[in-house]
Amino acid sequence: MPCHELERFTFSDPRVSNALRNFVTLRVDLSNGGTPGAREAAAEFRVVGIPTIVLLDRRGKEWEKGRVLGFMGPEDFLARADALRQREES
Repeated sequence: MPCHELERFTFSDPRVSNALRNFVTLRVDLSNGGTPGAREAAAEFRVVGIPTIVLLDRRGKEWEKGRVLGFMGPEDFLARADALRQREES
């Protein structure tokens, strides 16, 4: 399952952990339908499948180019996180 692959290969990578230290990270479990709160978050962020990664800027606005549906390896994830960081700095 792609959710487990993200945990095992991407988010466990020390480079990804290091890159995320300046981000607020949230995980919403939508397996088995999720809780009412999880379903509310999924509706708010227009989640159509799992896993979905949504990157928000400092103002809480989604960076559309950062949205990922499905598995993403560490290298690709690091590139997206870095692009958002650079965008925020400019």
